[in-house]
Amino acid sequence: DELQNLNKQKYSLAAEWINQNRKFKIYELLNKPNAKKAITYLIKALKTRQLDLKAELLGKVPHQLLLTIFPVWASKDNFLSNILPLKPGMFDCVIIDEASFCRANSAIPALYRAKHAVIIGDPMQLRPIYARLSKRLKKTALTHSGLTEVVATEFDFQEKTIFDIASSKVRTDSWFLLDEHFRSPEPIIGFSKKYIYNDNLRIMTNRPTNGPSESIEISYVNGVEDQYTKVNHDEVKKVIKIIQLEMLKDPDCTIAVVSPYKEQRNYIEKEIVKKFTQHEIDKHELVSRTVYQMQGDERDIIILTTCFDKDVHPGRLRYFQGTNENEASRGVFNVAVTRARRKQHIVTSVTVNDLPAGFFKQYLDYLSKLQEPTVDINQIPYKGEQDVFIALKDSGLKVYYQFESCGYKIDFVVTDGKECLAIEYDGPQHFNTDGSYVEEDIQRHLTLKRAGWDIYRIPYDKWETEKSTCLNEVLSYFESKLKRAS
Repeated sequence: DELQNLNKQKYSLAAEWINQNRKFKIYELLNKPNAKKAITYLIKALKTRQLDLKAELLGKVPHQLLLTIFPVWASKDNFLSNILPLKPGMFDCVIIDEASFCRANSAIPALYRAKHAVIIGDPMQLRPIYARLSKRLKKTALTHSGLTEVVATEFDFQEKTIFDIASSKVRTDSWFLLDEHFRSPEPIIGFSKKYIYNDNLRIMTNRPTNGPSESIEISYVNGVEDQYTKVNHDEVKKVIKIIQLEMLKDPDCTIAVVSPYKEQRNYIEKEIVKKFTQHEIDKHELVSRTVYQMQGDERDIIILTTCFDKDVHPGRLRYFQGTNENEASRGVFNVAVTRARRKQHIVTSVTVNDLPAGFFKQYLDYLSKLQEPTVDINQIPYKGEQDVFIALKDSGLKVYYQFESCGYKIDFVVTDGKECLAIEYDGPQHFNTDGSYVEEDIQRHLTLKRAGWDIYRIPYDKWETEKSTCLNEVLSYFESKLKRAS
């Protein structure tokens, strides 16, 4: 805990230094006559809604002054070009997020203005939809550009995202895998973790209180997709009922309906406007979207309506069904089932037996086999740990052994159904000769804390001599949480 507090202090001091440095630079600017006039133009530009006037006023503001006053910018790919001149190295660093969904040509204005770049993307998610040039136009463009065909192919913005190009050009020692998943609990993200990311994710959100019964629900409605309107009305009715139910259960939850197909999405959007007030729509951030529209977004509750029935055309199914060999449909499926923070509803008119091989068939099979974690005391190999397990269980708490979270197995997790406490039973191997914790334990502890875990550590010698004290301290944790909640 002391190390964690020192880390917080370090980041707090760094933020304070940045703010004070910025204030100092602005103070210096204000003492320059020309800068004062430029700041007046800037204030007028920020206030006006007239785009032509805004551009004219910003044109009178030196870009050095803009970057001093606003050292950090968040922008869409084309916005910078409307404000800043095209000069190299204006920014120390440009970070391009969702780079696997960003066309290479769209990234050029930002990259040109950067001294360094960080490219962040997920090639397992959606790729952009490109407007295709004919072969004749591409050949003409290639001739005019003076590029060789090899270079043109390497940087073909119709085929490659900026993430693709960066992956092929940047040395592998500058690659970093962001493997910590903070959005969804295990039952929701578990399928993608195993079948799409090859178990290379660490799920930071896993708790006993967000197991399969709390986070996944499948509704088989046996509906039929209308062959003319491409709408499945039975699924639409079920979606509306689920929205109403979730709003009643949690007045503050956010909700999105997702469908692979625009016709179903459009129809549900109209139904939402009919069935819910504008206040309800705004409060719950209620939207109906296609998978592409949901890329990069999330909600507490996601309701996925697949729309198609068992007689679906193979080509229509292929778009959503997904396989590892088809990266486009793989991206569609992966995004569709990983947008929920708390609960994923699947409303569908097909069963596992109705589907050919593919991700959706595997997914339904995976969901049918999900189980809540259980503990058999005979599976606990050490007598000391068995003793701890029995004592915690006898205290009236639900106890889990070797509970997986953040890429680790926590010795015990106890819960009262709402709050969860991680308990580490520390044997001799956890300590150095001077009595301090070994480095591996410190890093594990910090990672679990960063993921939001409260941790109670029981050194083995303390348990042997002060068992009742340990149990009382665990119980007092839940009593204090209860008091705070009331």
